[in-house]
Amino acid sequence: MQLRDLSSVEIQEIVLPKTVKTLYTTIDKQLDESLKPSALMVFDLEKVEAIDELLISTNQVRDEFRKKFNFPLVLWITDELLAKLIKLAPDFKSWAAATIKFELAACDLINLLKLEIENYWINEFSDEKQIIPLSTNNTISTFLLYNFDVQCNCSSFQGLGKNKRQEIELALKDLKNRDQYLEPILKANIELILGRDDYYNEKIDSAIFHYQESLNLWKNEVREQCYLYQAKSSGSSIVSSRFIVEKQGIVLYNIALCYYLKSTQNSPPNFPELEQAKLKLQQSKQLFEKVNCFSLVAQVITTLGQVIEKKKAWEELEVIAIEGLKIHQEYGNDLQVAQDYGFLAEVALQKSNWEQALKLSEKALNTLFYATDITLPTEKNRYLYLLARSLKKLHRQKEAIEYLEIAEVTEKNAIQNSLKTQKVRDPKIYLEILTELRSLYYDQGRYLQAFRLKKTQKQIGHQYGLIAFIGASQLQPQKQVYIKESLDYYQNLPEEITASSRQKDINNLLERISRDDHKLTIIHGRSGVGKSSLVKAGLVPALNNISISARDTIPVVVQVYTDWLETLANCLQKALYNKGKYLQDKNLIKPEINYLENTASNTSIKSDLETEKVTPYLRYITDEFKAIESSILEILKNNAKRNLLTVIIFDQFEEFFFNSNTSEEREAFYTFMRDCLNLPFVKIMLSMREDYLHYLLECDFINYLDAINNNILDKQIRYHLRDFSREDAYTVIECLTKRAKFNLEPKLIDVIVDGLADERDKIRPIELQVVGSQLQEEKPPIKTLDRFQQKFGINPQEAKEKL
Repeated sequence: MQLRDLSSVEIQEIVLPKTVKTLYTTIDKQLDESLKPSALMVFDLEKVEAIDELLISTNQVRDEFRKKFNFPLVLWITDELLAKLIKLAPDFKSWAAATIKFELAACDLINLLKLEIENYWINEFSDEKQIIPLSTNNTISTFLLYNFDVQCNCSSFQGLGKNKRQEIELALKDLKNRDQYLEPILKANIELILGRDDYYNEKIDSAIFHYQESLNLWKNEVREQCYLYQAKSSGSSIVSSRFIVEKQGIVLYNIALCYYLKSTQNSPPNFPELEQAKLKLQQSKQLFEKVNCFSLVAQVITTLGQVIEKKKAWEELEVIAIEGLKIHQEYGNDLQVAQDYGFLAEVALQKSNWEQALKLSEKALNTLFYATDITLPTEKNRYLYLLARSLKKLHRQKEAIEYLEIAEVTEKNAIQNSLKTQKVRDPKIYLEILTELRSLYYDQGRYLQAFRLKKTQKQIGHQYGLIAFIGASQLQPQKQVYIKESLDYYQNLPEEITASSRQKDINNLLERISRDDHKLTIIHGRSGVGKSSLVKAGLVPALNNISISARDTIPVVVQVYTDWLETLANCLQKALYNKGKYLQDKNLIKPEINYLENTASNTSIKSDLETEKVTPYLRYITDEFKAIESSILEILKNNAKRNLLTVIIFDQFEEFFFNSNTSEEREAFYTFMRDCLNLPFVKIMLSMREDYLHYLLECDFINYLDAINNNILDKQIRYHLRDFSREDAYTVIECLTKRAKFNLEPKLIDVIVDGLADERDKIRPIELQVVGSQLQEEKPPIKTLDRFQQKFGINPQEAKEKL
């Protein structure tokens, strides 16, 4: 950089990771590892995902910058970020000198566009995805993924990111204002990338528009430019005709992805859009065949088969699968061959040819078993599913169950891993496996196992938005079939929360946690109001993705109270590990205690038990409790030193009183809570049913809760979680049914809300979920008022009683 070369002082640079949450602590940590610089420049601030939270926290600790960083600090930011800085960190900005603005020349803007495009394809190549070089005549043949359903997953493509997209659009706007000419090849590639970015962000219509623009450019302007250049240059060309045809095939393939995704936004899939996807794929296939690019033909055939399978056009599927076998055995890979056998097995099942379906499923599995180029250990599950269906029809239920149980375990692990990470995992095959296995269990009279599978089906389906209502189960953090990395915690919250006043409840609780005068919060409400769902699916995801007062938050949730201290220790270790903050040398569980030493008198135990006659075993248990308690408190102190805020949440706390029957056991908890409340940067939350609040009154006899003024039921400590209002209930039903494509008639929603409302016009969330679940599970599902009244009657009260 010229500035660094021209400067008379040494300038240190810091490039911020996109996941950083605070500016001050990030700079401070990096500077601790080196000598203080004469000047410091900070880059990539605009790439930070949680930029709003970072700027707000920066403004809050403004004085710390002046105290610790006694050197010039230069922030390189965009115009948009400057506006945010002025809005969200005005005090911090007021200390800055006048802003210096830089503008690029036209040639530099064009070079920037070329560089951005080349970097985009380099990143795609690093993920073994599509490569379309700007200046070569070769198209890498790995531009298609193994599975069309995965390709139609928006995160199978590389998104530009908000900042890159903005850079490209601003550069295009500046060049247009300056009447600068762009080469058609450059424009065609820009349109293609913008289309892929729109597709990644699920702006499907906009993606189709950009793809069509790119296709038109490749068909017309790029071809004309090549002919003109060829005429002037005695036969040489910018790119070959083959390259242009391949690019058209690639763009058509991307258009097919868009139509396929649009078709899945309806249930059942929209057949006209599936037909459009099939048409575009056939056109893409013909173009690749025209230039003898059979490696790409092989991949398009697999994709085409998957579209035809969705259409349930079994004769067409058989034809394309047979063609695919011939192509894939020469130009494809073992996975594609296995998929061809899978298509043929599905066709055989639809034709009731059970023996043939069994043989083809086995061929698919054998192909994968001997494959050397397959890195997908769960790919065999779809063929185990086909195999089990064939065996069931052949009355070989025991074998069918064995194969489905194998598939269920591996697919379950894959789903659970995807829920913990941002990796893509479409849950549909897992749900199909559960449905088939549940049916077999039920037929054999294994009703408990069938019920458990049904419960799992509901949880997974609701988590991914495939079903609208979950019934009486607790809500879970939401996942999308189209997963994108984001630090925005709102994306992980269920519709029941974001569409209702529950979002306000979460914001209120976060605000309480951020304040020094709220060390303890008691969340209370009547049974079924959704306390545990709010904690697990709302508050915890929010805490995991934000920082409070420039500190990372560590939420720790306890729900089991048979041995609450050991459970807390386990949960604390797990929370630290998940956050990457786990200390290997800190073992909280069952610290080593010498039992023989404990059989003698031990004057180090300071509790009421010392005054009693204590057996050796009881003394051992007491020592163990004290050791674990001390270890936890030590970890909490260390968390504060490591710039962490620990939030301990005791959910379903009424269970504590069932398991702790003696006053000594309960006092041990209150003593521990006192010690925690006296620690800095530790917050305690109790979530419990309101009809058990009076149990906490025994704390009035313990006069050492100074942190809360010895008044545990103070109005400032309690947070009342209320039922839904009519407006909340209506909005929640609308949002849930829209996401799951379970569209209810507005008149029916009115009747449901009227029937569930009590004398205070309030609706219990659990009743809303149960009623919605019943409508959803009817065969066929009830979506209109007429069908509802046929089933449950016209009178709302009678209908409620029947439900």
